[in-house]
Amino acid sequence: MRVGIVGGGQIATVHIPYARSYPGAEVVGIADTDLGRAAETAARFGIGETCRTLTELIARHRPDVVHIVTPPQTHAMLAIEALDAGCHVFVEKPMAVNVEEAEAMEAAARRSGRKLCVDHNHLFDPALVEARSMLGRGAIGELVSVETFEGFSLGTPDNPYVQPGAAAHWVHRLPGGIFQNLAPHPVYLMLAFLDPPKRLHAVAQKTGRVPTSFADELRVLATSDNGIGCFMVSLSIQPFMKYVHLFGTEGTIRVNLSTNSLTLAKNRDLPRALSRGMLGVDEATQLLRGTVANAYQVARGRLRPYPGMGVLIRDFYRSIEEDRPAPVDGEAGREVVRVLDLVWEQLGRGAGDAGVSLGGPNR
Repeated sequence: MRVGIVGGGQIATVHIPYARSYPGAEVVGIADTDLGRAAETAARFGIGETCRTLTELIARHRPDVVHIVTPPQTHAMLAIEALDAGCHVFVEKPMAVNVEEAEAMEAAARRSGRKLCVDHNHLFDPALVEARSMLGRGAIGELVSVETFEGFSLGTPDNPYVQPGAAAHWVHRLPGGIFQNLAPHPVYLMLAFLDPPKRLHAVAQKTGRVPTSFADELRVLATSDNGIGCFMVSLSIQPFMKYVHLFGTEGTIRVNLSTNSLTLAKNRDLPRALSRGMLGVDEATQLLRGTVANAYQVARGRLRPYPGMGVLIRDFYRSIEEDRPAPVDGEAGREVVRVLDLVWEQLGRGAGDAGVSLGGPNR
């Protein structure tokens, strides 16, 4: 399998080792409008070929798969070109800047008969996979609500979003600014457990800690047929944090994606006071067990950064060879974009407490 990489930035350095780890896969070239950056990344991984454009990459190397790891504003244009040229496409999140672009990408995939996969990598992190399995086994009874959170501290002088010249960064030209680059994670994690939202209410607040952003904090409450969801993004908190909380009629699952750990909280068949006290004991025991297991995996080289991305890339390549659906298809990517479109619309027009009705899965 011949693999081409479009975009030579930091995230490309994560994609390349995972792509190479698939049996028979070869990264044949890197394309970037900044040839110096492409050359630097190529040299780091011993890749001999660099190009300035996707057109050149396709003409010279005829890749079977193209990874698009460029700014979101370019995703649709590049994905459609690659699909129309007969390449399968693995595209970074967010899939596109708006629903119209996402739909155009899906249409290109159908037209070309090639597969389109979106990098919703945390869906395949070990702790999140286990949480989904536990929910399916009825470990917490019936699902009531889902809470997802993505938190960073971006108000530091060395952060590329806020340092001198940051106003020219591509992230600030997205409809949702910095949030549009971060929010896809908590959105797709929420959607992994809930039906498509029918109504949402978004709140954003500016504290001034990240002066280049229109806001620092974002909270969105969503309702669906099978529960209530809340996804959150913070640009100001410490420490770095990603989590998913699943609340059920018989228990709660807490997934910490920063540490790849999971805890299950359930009442024991004990007197109420003792049962509550045992919750802390149970949680501490589970965390210790998970920490030891993670340390063992790291020591053996089996737990690498972005573990879910490695699983997703492998599954996508297998779906190509076995001619089955991509593990995260264009429809899943479009639904995330749809939700974000409505968030930006609501914040921009000041819908207030009335919220926004989303209707069905398509606008």
